[in-house]
Order: sequence, then C-alpha cells, then structure tokens
Amino acid sequence: MVVTGHGSLPAKRLPALRGEILRFLLDQHGMQREQSSEVSNGADRSKYPRLLYLLQLDTPATLLVLRLAFPVGGPLDVGKQGYGYITRPNNEQMSEEATEVATTEIVDEGRRFLQAIVSAFIEILDLDNRSGAGSSEDSQEIWPSRRDIESLLEFVAQFVASRHAVVSRGTLMHILEYLVSFSCESRKARENEDLMVALLNSVPDSDFDASHTLHLAQEACFWQVRPCHTL
Repeated sequence: MVVTGHGSLPAKRLPALRGEILRFLLDQHGMQREQSSEVSNGADRSKYPRLLYLLQLDTPATLLVLRLAFPVGGPLDVGKQGYGYITRPNNEQMSEEATEVATTEIVDEGRRFLQAIVSAFIEILDLDNRSGAGSSEDSQEIWPSRRDIESLLEFVAQFVASRHAVVSRGTLMHILEYLVSFSCESRKARENEDLMVALLNSVPDSDFDASHTLHLAQEACFWQVRPCHTL
C-alpha cells in the first residue's frame, strides 16, 4: 500500500497501526487541558478528549477517516456483515457464517474497535440521557451543531444496520426519530427510509417500540416500513 507523500506502508502493518491510533484516540486520561472551542448542546467534554478534539476541528472529516478504518475488505477487513445482533433465543450459537467470520482475528479486533468508537460517540453526545433527537441549533461556534449530531447519528446508524455495532434501546429510538425528521419529499428522506428499513431488519423486535416506530414511519411517508418484520 502506498500512502501519498509518506512513502510505502506494508499492508501487514495496517491492523496494528489502526489499533495504536484508535487506542490513542479512545484514551480518556491522556489529554488533560481546556478545550479550545466551546462544547455545548449536551455533549460531555470530559469523555474521550482526544477524539472530541478531532470532532470539534472537523466532524465530517473525522468520520470519513474513521469509516476508512473499518472497510469490508482488505487488510483492515471487518466483514461484510457483523454479528452484533445475530443471536438466537436461549443463547444458541451464532450462525455458521457468523461463527466462521468471528474466528478471524483481524475482523474480530476491527469490530471491537468499531463498537468502542460507536460507544464513545454515544457517551460524548450523552444519547442515552437525551430527551430529544437533537438540538435545533446550528451554530458553527458551538459544538456539536445540529448537523454534527446528525452526522454522528448517521455513522452509528450505518454500522448498527450492518450489524457491526450494538446500541441501547434509547439510542436506537433517537436514531429512528432523527431519520424521520426530514421532509417527506426530500432526497434525504428517501435515503433515510432505506437506512431505517435496514436498521429495523437488523435489531431485535424488543429493542424498539413497534407501534411508535410505525407511527413515526407513517408520518414521514416511509411506506417501506411495515407493521411487522422478521429478523
């Protein structure tokens, strides 16, 4: 693998390097200093200061780099589909395909790091204690703006939908409420409908309020969302 401007980097080095960088970003005690820009809208400035600093600098760019750290192929492979929610009643074993993937050391490590990143975002935004889908403010001086929150929710939603990460029932409802928050006729609404369907097909029925979710979908004209589904 050739990294532009920095010479060559052996592919075998990438998994270990990813781990080193993510452990550095997820360290909660290694960056004791005042934040350079204001943090508001319910974000917890005491959580993951290094990761928070990058998010404050440029949330979209930070998320883009983190997505590249968890591809579905290559030396950093996390698998085409995770197994976060693929469990059966009475703690039966995972499917044969999921078990086979889980035995791959690099894939397993990548998923652990991905879950740690998702959990860090949830803690930073304090999603499990929020009373709404997000702030209506969109100030460029105060982090997170509404768009920053939306970007983080989309990141989490995409990896939950692919079963690479698991979230709480409360966080899932925040995500669903965000997905239906756009105008019915907008292109974003159509994209969000597909993501909502993928989410509901990936998580257990017990993790969301079916009647409330169906009501949200109907209000948003998400006609692909049906009254019931099978996992």
